[in-house]
Amino acid sequence: MTRPSPAAPLQSLLASAPGPAAAVAAARGAERTVLCRGPVGESTRFETGSLTKTFTALLLAELTARGEVGYGDRADRYLPFRLPGPPLTLLHLATHTSGLPRLPPGLLGRAVRGGWFSNPYAGFSEDDLLVSLRRTRLRNRPGTRVLYSNFDGGLLGHVLARAAGAPGATTRRCWPSASPARSASPTRTATPTAPRPPVIGTTARALPC
Repeated sequence: MTRPSPAAPLQSLLASAPGPAAAVAAARGAERTVLCRGPVGESTRFETGSLTKTFTALLLAELTARGEVGYGDRADRYLPFRLPGPPLTLLHLATHTSGLPRLPPGLLGRAVRGGWFSNPYAGFSEDDLLVSLRRTRLRNRPGTRVLYSNFDGGLLGHVLARAAGAPGATTRRCWPSASPARSASPTRTATPTAPRPPVIGTTARALPC
C-alpha cells in the first residue's frame, strides 16, 4: 500500500505560516520533502532560536534513558558549587519550573553593548552563566510554578554537557561537545557550506524568545 505524500499537509502548514518567507519540511525514513515560500530555498539558514530548548530536553530524556543522569538529579550535582535553598533538579530546568528568572542577571547589559539585534548571548560566556547563577535568587520554590525561562534552558544545556564529561559551552549550545555521536544533534545538519546562504531571522528580535 502506497503511503500518502506529506506534501498536502505541508502546503497547509506553509500557507498558515506568518511572515514574508517560510520553509517547512518533513522526513520519513529516506524520504525528504521541503516546501518554501518567499525569498528562501532549501539551503537557506534559519535562526533556530528557542527550538534548541526542545533539543536540550530531548538530550536529557536520552541521557536519562541511558542511565547517565536522572530527572530528579540536583543540578548542582554537576556544578562546581552547591546551590543554596531547596533542591533544583534537571526536570525543573527542562519544564521551566525551577524558579529562575527568564534571563540571567547581567545578560541585558552585555547585549546592549553588543549583539542586541543579532545574538544577545554572543558575549555571555560559561563563566558569566555561573556567576549569574550564584547571584540569582529563585522567584518561586522549584516545582511550584511554571515560568518560561531562557536561563533554565541555558543552564540545563551546560549541566548536561558537564554530566556527559564535556566542557560545557552554553552560548554555543552543548550538543556537539556533550554528545558527538548523537544522531539527533541539530548542529550536524546546520554546518554552513561556501558560499554561505543568507540567514533568516537573526535581526528580527531585540531579545531572545
